[in-house]
Amino acid sequence: MLLLVGNVYQFKRNMDLSDNDLKYRFIKMYGGISGNQLDTLEVVFHRDRNKAVVRNIRNEVEDFECRTRVRAEKLEKARLLQQEAEKLK
Repeated sequence: MLLLVGNVYQFKRNMDLSDNDLKYRFIKMYGGISGNQLDTLEVVFHRDRNKAVVRNIRNEVEDFECRTRVRAEKLEKARLLQQEAEKLK
């Protein structure tokens, strides 16, 4: 019984950490949010958990992060090409 309680606690703790990570990434994606928006996030994630909205937030954040990573890679490639072009002058 004690093992089951520990596992449930650990599962809940991991979910909370995962939710906090996602909320942080969401806020970072928008460059900050208002107090009202933060309260809405807390409602969606905790008080009245809405799995569909959480899933949409996760998809939106992951898509943004992927696009940002691709853009950074392209910018770095362009910088390196520009550097090569400067060397050839």
